[in-house]
Amino acid sequence: MKKLFITLYILANLDCYSQKVFYFKEFPKDSIEAIEKNFISAIDSRKEMVSAFPEGQEEVLQHWTDLHVTFQHYLKDHKFFFETDTKFFLRFYFNKDGTIARVGYNLKESMEKETRLKFDDQLTSFSSTHNFGMKAQQPYVQCGTVIYKKNDNQ
Repeated sequence: MKKLFITLYILANLDCYSQKVFYFKEFPKDSIEAIEKNFISAIDSRKEMVSAFPEGQEEVLQHWTDLHVTFQHYLKDHKFFFETDTKFFLRFYFNKDGTIARVGYNLKESMEKETRLKFDDQLTSFSSTHNFGMKAQQPYVQCGTVIYKKNDNQ
């Protein structure tokens, strides 16, 4: 019985771990910790931290901005619109080649679950076809708060 429980627990965690996009509030903390172990920060001003781009802070910030502008256009092109300005905390996990491995996010405001799941779908699709545009020696992570603007031309 104990062996069956352990096997089911591992399978459940592997299923969660394989998710490309996840909502932090609905994702197991131990799965997030397992993911975090595999990535270093893209930039970090603290000297004790190792970062993927210690000399490229301005370039990283430009790529970070470009990624979100491109995603906002992607949402509009795919007819996904926010009814109000919507604030997110986003944490993108990148492979060494800059492709998007996964994305975790939190909402700063409330959003209906159906809308959030549609957003997940858009973010998953975007993540499969876009990248950060910077290569590193090891997988890296970049995060921040972003406001996606309401589209008045729905």
